[in-house]
Amino acid sequence: MMHDGTWHERQWEHIEEEYQEPAREVVRVMHWDMQVPLCHVAGALYVSEQTVRRWCKMWNLPTRKSGYIKTAVPGKVQLRARLLGYDSVAQAISSMRVEGLRWEDIQMRLKCASSTLSRYLPDGAKGYYNLTEAGREVKRENARRLNADGKAGKMPSLSLVHPMGG
Repeated sequence: MMHDGTWHERQWEHIEEEYQEPAREVVRVMHWDMQVPLCHVAGALYVSEQTVRRWCKMWNLPTRKSGYIKTAVPGKVQLRARLLGYDSVAQAISSMRVEGLRWEDIQMRLKCASSTLSRYLPDGAKGYYNLTEAGREVKRENARRLNADGKAGKMPSLSLVHPMGG
């Protein structure tokens, strides 16, 4: 397919590169065969629902009004994790951490942002995943000091509190 550089065509090229099929076929399969709502199709393709609706109109592809099956469509990061041999992004993160990889390395392997990685972390690990043991100890010490000062009635001004001992 020849492209003239418009925004829509660049998006179609990204979709074709990722799914190895023409963009129209990707949308058709997700929406009709897999019965995924257009808003979820749009989310999986990283475009707006209005954009997908515009494409359907351009391609003479009718849209469904009902009969959807609730399904999670794999996103780019999930597909990359599967290509690396993992069942899920969470499993990929866990396994790579056990191998000793840094968060930056995992981000590079999965080609995603740190906010994407944190989305796949268990709730109990959020907020702590990026700290070293030394950093955790500084946080514990700050918490101990603030708790002691608070109980003694001499809570310092928040402008004096330095995160991570800085």
